[in-house]
Amino acid sequence: MLQRLDELGEVEAAGATSELPLDGSSYDLGPYAYDTPEGVVEWESVAANYRVVTPGFLQAMRARLVEGRLLEWTDDLDHPTVVVIDDKLARTVFKDRSPIGERLRVAVFIESTRPVWAEIVGVVEHMRHHPREDGIGQIYLPHQQSPQRTMALAIRSPMGEAALLDVVRREVAALNPAQPVQGVRAMNAYLAEAMAPTRFALTLLGIFAVMAVIVAGIGLYGVISYSVGQRVQEFGVRLALGATPWNVRWTILLEGALLTAFGLVLGLVVGVALSGLLQNQLYEISARDPLTFASIALLLSVISLAAVYVPAHRASRLSPTVALRGE
Repeated sequence: MLQRLDELGEVEAAGATSELPLDGSSYDLGPYAYDTPEGVVEWESVAANYRVVTPGFLQAMRARLVEGRLLEWTDDLDHPTVVVIDDKLARTVFKDRSPIGERLRVAVFIESTRPVWAEIVGVVEHMRHHPREDGIGQIYLPHQQSPQRTMALAIRSPMGEAALLDVVRREVAALNPAQPVQGVRAMNAYLAEAMAPTRFALTLLGIFAVMAVIVAGIGLYGVISYSVGQRVQEFGVRLALGATPWNVRWTILLEGALLTAFGLVLGLVVGVALSGLLQNQLYEISARDPLTFASIALLLSVISLAAVYVPAHRASRLSPTVALRGE
């Protein structure tokens, strides 16, 4: 079927996999072994995410090849067992040296699961397979050397979803009219569904964060306004003794700035300390991203100083006579 799909001009790449990315499944976790410099082989003390794929799957997913080659149709039972691993597993096991040509002892399924030594022929960029975590290292086994009964198709094509579905159903029916085609979704829809819980949690967290900023701004405005109200006589005396409105305004702004700076320092320290709790919800960005922390600190500074400026401006326009008489 894949060969028939590859021959179609409308299909850029087509392949099959035992589990699609972002399916949240982890039953394919399994042990592996490798040779260490000391000659000791590890087994069952380390685990990887196994995926059985056909040639064309990694191309359809646009997996970036780091080094070596991808799986080919000649990687079958008549040839030595080979695997492709991701760069995360490569860094874990082989550190700074190239893993191409090295061996891993992996679990393959041929009538029954058994461990065999396989040569690493390629390294691809890590692909996220779980919606809420980055995941561990990955091992890609060729389907011809570890066949699976159930596989999911991944097809990349410029055609629309409906038109592509008609093509796939036609090719499947030509091979087996009784075989149904089900669970067909565009990758964007599949991605949106897989990430929906994470997106909901982060949206809710964002709403609470905006509410917290608003409450903080209102609270700071209230505190400074109350403080200014308690010092009306003091400002009246200062103005009567020759202080300019700018002096009064600057005094209040400085106090507000010091209060804001203290809060920002305390908030940044606590934020950095607790940021690790969000790491599993993030992808391709660090929970301690300096630009994010700097942007939030700048935003809160602007909001805080704006909340301080209103009472400071009002206090600078006080009439000394009215202020003293009021007391």
